[in-house]
Amino acid sequence: MGTFFRILYAGWLGFCVLVFIVSLSMAYQPSFFESIFMASLLAITPYCYFLCIFKIPIDFEVWCIHHNQNINDFILFFKKYWLYYIFPLLFLVSVLLLKMDLSLLLFLLPFIWLYIILFKKMICFIVDKIRG
Repeated sequence: MGTFFRILYAGWLGFCVLVFIVSLSMAYQPSFFESIFMASLLAITPYCYFLCIFKIPIDFEVWCIHHNQNINDFILFFKKYWLYYIFPLLFLVSVLLLKMDLSLLLFLLPFIWLYIILFKKMICFIVDKIRG
């Protein structure tokens, strides 16, 4: 199964290189660095989806079970993964302040799942504190 995913991801990287080459040959003549930036963002998007939807929540759950911690402790979750919450916000601010193409905001979609998980953990933590 691991070989299948390696082949699939190699195909995806090939597609990203093709997008880079095609974007350089477009009529509006984008800059080289803009094209390489878009192609690299496109290349890491599947990994971001895997990281945000599967790896981080499951790793946190395993870590909590191993260290005998509360799974719904959102303060601990935020402390452990604060960089994954700060970088998307910095990217959003830079896109908006530098007036870059708003389609770049689509690359923030995987990180919305992490914010949903943080909100869910915050609600569960508050309910646990109210119950006593």
